[in-house]
Amino acid sequence: MKLTALQNQLLAAIGQSDLANYFYWTGGTLLSAHYLHHRESEDLDFFSDDLIAEEVVLMTMQRIKRSLKLAGLSQRTHLNRQQYQLKKGGKTLKIEFVYFPFPAIMKPKKVAPWPVRVAQLKDIAANKIFALYERGEPKDAVDLFYIAEKKSWGIKQLTALASKKFGIDIDQAKLASQAFAAAAKLSAIKPLLTKEKNLARLKQSIEALFSSAGKTYLSTLLA
Repeated sequence: MKLTALQNQLLAAIGQSDLANYFYWTGGTLLSAHYLHHRESEDLDFFSDDLIAEEVVLMTMQRIKRSLKLAGLSQRTHLNRQQYQLKKGGKTLKIEFVYFPFPAIMKPKKVAPWPVRVAQLKDIAANKIFALYERGEPKDAVDLFYIAEKKSWGIKQLTALASKKFGIDIDQAKLASQAFAAAAKLSAIKPLLTKEKNLARLKQSIEALFSSAGKTYLSTLLA
């Protein structure tokens, strides 16, 4: 996918601000725009393992609003997330600055053509495993399938990354169950899919990826 003009403008503005010293870009939009090019995604997600005061982010975003001549800027804070909604030229963009106290497995770095530091694929994969495990959304299952396909990583390897990063044990059977439930809801995100439009084939591929790990885990419990 290609970023919109507004997304590019925001990334450039953040890259030129002090926020770039604390936050790095991650999430589904980065995953698709830089690594996989497999689905549409709009929101911009920035993580920091430093707790940055809400006022610091707000003041910077107000300066960005003026410099980009945004039509609107609204803000709300929910738990560890500072959420902003921006409007310009009839377009709306959501951006989040998240306090994320889990150090990256691999250090975020600047890579062309982006003006900000970006999360590396292993970290995004670990985050996606944790997200799928907790919420079971179809986009997470799709993202993990394409990550595994691109890097020839198995679910066992991806799960190990998540366990290392978050310090928890991942129940392979529960993870497989979440993946199957997510795959059954692919129709909800069909308009966003750009690489594979055949939902039945994609569903089958996701189930095949996760079923082997789930079956292996169950066999160890029954042994």
